Amino acid sequence: MNHFFSNTLTDLKAENLSIKKGETLFLQNDEVLNMYFITAGRVILRRSTLDGAPVILHVAFPGEMIAEASLFSKENHCSAIADMTTEVSYIKKADL
Repeated sequence: MNHFFSNTLTDLKAENLSIKKGETLFLQNDEVLNMYFITAGRVILRRSTLDGAPVILHVAFPGEMIAEASLFSKENHCSAIADMTTEVSYIKKADL
């Protein structure tokens, strides 16, 4: 993680979380609670179509921020699932 994000995440009271392969950070249509910065691992951002078919929107890697666009919405537009053991720092929407 670069120095800028390290200091910024500390200043914003970021918390750390480790999730295992297959675990979710958030689900499509759930209330938006956090913004995430991936520090290790990989996260698949997936959306379900109207008929329930999964569509991969993006695969996020260390150094990427996810769910920042959803901060302007009430609900998550997709689900975030760990594709391997993954470490993230997250900031609560209420703290922004």
